[in-house]
Order: sequence, then structure tokens, then C-alpha cells
Amino acid sequence: MTAYLLIQKQRDAAPVARTIRAHRGIAFAEDITGAFDAIALVEADSSGDLFGRVLPQIREIPGVTQVLPAPLGHAPATLEAA
Repeated sequence: MTAYLLIQKQRDAAPVARTIRAHRGIAFAEDITGAFDAIALVEADSSGDLFGRVLPQIREIPGVTQVLPAPLGHAPATLEAA
């Protein structure tokens, strides 16, 4: 299962993308500005893996306040080409 993760953090928290990238299954993660503070692309083994392993791990990162998953119906072209 492929999904984007939209991440919000506390205003005074350090950037989180580097920490997110260290987790298994993260294809990329970047700190951004706007309504969300970071975005990540994850490849999970299943929806159970996404919701049972990946999301709880990201939510435990210091400063992270919310993680909104956006599962894709198909793998993005950048992953299909790899």
C-alpha cells in the first residue's frame, strides 16, 4: 500500500523529515510550509501495516501532533519506474 502522510507538528518543534526518513518503508520525506509541516511517501506491506505500524511510529516522533494518511489507489509513477 502506498500513501502520502501529511504531518503537523508543534510550532516550536524541530523539523521532522530527517527523523521520518529513518523509518522503514519511507520513500521520501520533506519539511514543508503551509497547513502541514512535513509530507512523506510511504510503502507499507498492507493497510494493517500502515495503520498499525507506520502511523504510530510517526506519531511518537517528538513534536508531531497529527499524521493524516492519504492512501493512493496506485503507486505513483516515480515508484513504478524504480
